Amino acid sequence: MKLYGLQTSGGMGSRARPLSLMGPTSMIPKGLMRFAGIPLAELQLRQLKNMSITEVFVITQHLENRLPIQSRFGDGSRYGMNISYSDPHKDVFNRGSGDAVLQGILDLRLDGHSVCLPNDNFFEFPGNYLDRHIENNAVMTILTVSRSGKSIIDTYGLVNQDLDHRVIELSEKPESAQEIGDFLSLDNGLNVLDMSFPINTAGYIINNKSLREIAQTDEFRKYHKEADKFDMAGHLIPYLLERDYPVFSKSISKWGDVGTLPNFMETFKDVLSGAFPSVFEILSKLDYTCLEGNIWIHNDSYNRPYHGKTLRQRIKDQDVNIGPNTFIGRDVKIENRVDIGGSDIEKNCLISEGATVSNSYLSPYCAVGQAGYLSNCALGLQVRVHSTKENPSQIDGNSVIGPEIEIPIKTVISNSVIYPGHIIAERSIKNKVSRPSEEEIIEYAQSYM
Repeated sequence: MKLYGLQTSGGMGSRARPLSLMGPTSMIPKGLMRFAGIPLAELQLRQLKNMSITEVFVITQHLENRLPIQSRFGDGSRYGMNISYSDPHKDVFNRGSGDAVLQGILDLRLDGHSVCLPNDNFFEFPGNYLDRHIENNAVMTILTVSRSGKSIIDTYGLVNQDLDHRVIELSEKPESAQEIGDFLSLDNGLNVLDMSFPINTAGYIINNKSLREIAQTDEFRKYHKEADKFDMAGHLIPYLLERDYPVFSKSISKWGDVGTLPNFMETFKDVLSGAFPSVFEILSKLDYTCLEGNIWIHNDSYNRPYHGKTLRQRIKDQDVNIGPNTFIGRDVKIENRVDIGGSDIEKNCLISEGATVSNSYLSPYCAVGQAGYLSNCALGLQVRVHSTKENPSQIDGNSVIGPEIEIPIKTVISNSVIYPGHIIAERSIKNKVSRPSEEEIIEYAQSYM
């Protein structure tokens, strides 16, 4: 039985900004955002390879997705895979995820089955992920996880299914507990907010041949042509359900969404805690040392001397304290009296003497000055936190700092989001979203002219 991987990358990362930005006017594909040293799309590719899937088709839309993704992964040979890409001259006409996936399956005339994943989500698959899909002769199987009613409202789409996990109906994001209850035909007396329900992760297993045959019927072609948009959950799957084609659900082990800033902050901590075992399995085969307590350190950072001492020696001499659930990437420089815990510190970062980094995410090329204090925050690419022993800076309260921001000494930032291009003049920023002014954007753009 032939198995394929389908990866989709078509969004603009708007809900994850400013972390998903390269600068004030350019984005990073969310699939190329790094977790534990590896871009998320690459983690998926390595997972697919471990599932014996070596043929992968990547569906992109927008140049800022297509170019960096294709440049990063090429033909897939470095991963022992064969990766091909959707036609850019057709991508521009895609009207949604369903349109893009269907076009790919038709263009390649795929047989067998495909595991279709948005490349900006974490998926942890059970060993038997394919069995029920085959047994049910399903045209499509929706990968689901359970979420509380409280977390579902305005955030996730619900899956209504029977006792055999055959899907009856999908919902868009319900706006209230009442909508959840009505959609699932629940008793009004139930406390829906504290109950758990299956949600659509936007991951699917597809019977390629069956879907191709359906797509070539006159009825489907008419339906497809008349639709303004054509998403998976909003159009393609409802079409299958309304005509009683077999669509089932499969609960997977774990799922992580990085599409919004709160979800990003939650998911990176889940990854570091070991909630996605496949990530640690992948790291164990790469150039990392694992210390007790889910501490992963790239060997270049661990063994290369910096100011006369390796990080290995600093840890041994208790010059540095590395707490549990911590990742330290390649070529990270860490000075004495630094305290790090529960944090993801990506490649080429600098953590200066006396700094504290707790439950925080640092993108590549960040620098934290002396005695700087970071707690429950995320820094975009090449953020520099200027700080001295006499005038320390502090960032906390789930603050997110966009790329290339310079944080002046003696600055306190709490529960705030700062977009790139903005020049920080205040020394205390609390409960704010700071975006660059029109003048700052123009000045930024003119620097490249």
